[in-house]
Amino acid sequence: MSAKTIGEYIKIAREQRNLTQEYVAAELGITQQAFRKIESNETKLDADRIFLLLKIFDSTFHEIFPNHHNHSDPLSVNQGNPISNHNFLTTAEKELYERLFQILQKSNEEKEEIIKLILKKYK
Repeated sequence: MSAKTIGEYIKIAREQRNLTQEYVAAELGITQQAFRKIESNETKLDADRIFLLLKIFDSTFHEIFPNHHNHSDPLSVNQGNPISNHNFLTTAEKELYERLFQILQKSNEEKEEIIKLILKKYK
């Protein structure tokens, strides 16, 4: 059995929740045709849309995109960018995790800067 694409996982999640393409597309702020391209893997998703899909589906990332090869958390590595350390991920999964990792890393850096500014102000 071949690995599923991100679009296939999204389609399965949508159908399990009895949601139409039209409904999910409207929630994402896109057309039904654009959403069809996401499900058919013709269009790549950015991390913001993935997070919005998780909210629409009321699910976690791992519930929508299960990893059947290994049940450990692909992001649980001690240092650096963990994505390249996991050969069991498909290319699409690696790209998705890479984008999510970059967003989380940037968010953490921004939080650290805010903390520094607050501490500097109140010293």
